[in-house]
Amino acid sequence: MHRAWSAMATGLLLTACVTPPAAPPPALPRAAPVGASDVGAGAWPAAHWWRTFGDPQVDALVALAQGTAPSLRVARARLDAAAAATDAVRARTGARLTGSGGVSRNRLSENGLISSHLLGFESYSQADAGLHLDLDFDWWGRESAALNAALDRGRAAAADAAAGELILVTAVVAEYLGWQNDGERLATARELLDLLHQQQELQTLRSDEGADDAAPVEELHIQTTQARGMVMQRQASQSRHRLALAALLGLIPENLPLTERGIAVVPAVEAPADLGLGLIGRRPDVVASRWRVEAGLEDVAEARAGYYPDLRLSALAGLSSLELSKALSPASQVGSLGATLYLPVFDLRGVRARYGVSRAALELAVAGYDEVIAAAAREVAMQMLNCRVLVLERSNVTERMAATEKLRAVAAVRRREGMDDARMLLGEEIEVLRQRDTALEIDGNLALARLALVKALGGAAM
Repeated sequence: MHRAWSAMATGLLLTACVTPPAAPPPALPRAAPVGASDVGAGAWPAAHWWRTFGDPQVDALVALAQGTAPSLRVARARLDAAAAATDAVRARTGARLTGSGGVSRNRLSENGLISSHLLGFESYSQADAGLHLDLDFDWWGRESAALNAALDRGRAAAADAAAGELILVTAVVAEYLGWQNDGERLATARELLDLLHQQQELQTLRSDEGADDAAPVEELHIQTTQARGMVMQRQASQSRHRLALAALLGLIPENLPLTERGIAVVPAVEAPADLGLGLIGRRPDVVASRWRVEAGLEDVAEARAGYYPDLRLSALAGLSSLELSKALSPASQVGSLGATLYLPVFDLRGVRARYGVSRAALELAVAGYDEVIAAAAREVAMQMLNCRVLVLERSNVTERMAATEKLRAVAAVRRREGMDDARMLLGEEIEVLRQRDTALEIDGNLALARLALVKALGGAAM
């Protein structure tokens, strides 16, 4: 009889072991899709890259963003939630020892299964205390895989927080650069408006004297109106940048630490010469995506372990007594020892479903990782190209400005020698200011493009 039971138990264990499906590793990209001709020869952005701009106002704004911005509080809350989830998984893995105790007063019913009259008493006290031990051997690594998945999700949350901080900091710096550039262009627009007023007054005087007709006066009036509109546009644009900065930092515009002018200078940024996956993979968003892939792999390992039997042991040691005075007596000792065997063959549909869900989630994480890698490489290449185009445009404007400055110098000499009146010199000075405004516009776009390249390169790489 004993042999029959042993054979039955052995057969049950053998049939309970279900062969899990093969789990090939996912195919991840081995190289970033950036051509060799698209890379530069610079260094990776430093951790505090904005300090190279040489503007204390930028440093102050970034410090405010890192300390008080509402969007970062959300990211940090998510990071705390991921850490709490990891602690919860860690708490249920391995051996768990819990204690319990209690005292109760109970009254027996006279009409119950056993009447209190038969027992000879109507009420009694019950005291219990014990230690409970649960031990999961985790033969197939299910619990360890769950813990590793939780840790990987925590790392992904940390990388997401870093990515959010990078987005916020670059947005703050971009608004500041726009505010600064508007201030420079506003000063130029006011100078231009002043010169046009002077030229209009001279031309009006000549028209009143009959030396010229009224057409030049009307033309200058149109130019003056346009210059006045440019001043208003620059003022409005500066106000918009202030409002955007205040919204990003969670402040009112009056509390922004801004002076009349900014002095930030964005240095040239070149991508590292070896712009491969090892460097693109340092971007916070890429790091977060890769950790999600790792978490998905651990989820698959956890679900795959569900195809195997699981053994859990439990033990109880404690005290139990109907009399409180005897609760600590050796005779009140109680104990138990048991084992629970999980056989997946009776839950095969559920095991397969959980494994299928984990594989689908892993494929989704891998697809997301591929997409982030491609987007990161494309962003770097596009921003590098944008910077180069703007540098060429700035070079052309510089040449035109040099030629205009020469013409202005010639006009100044002719004015001193009495060969021309003041209108010719004013005209050349107006053209210089217009060329300067064009240059300032390109400088502003170039600064934003270089900032975008810093962001594309991941800022402070992880």
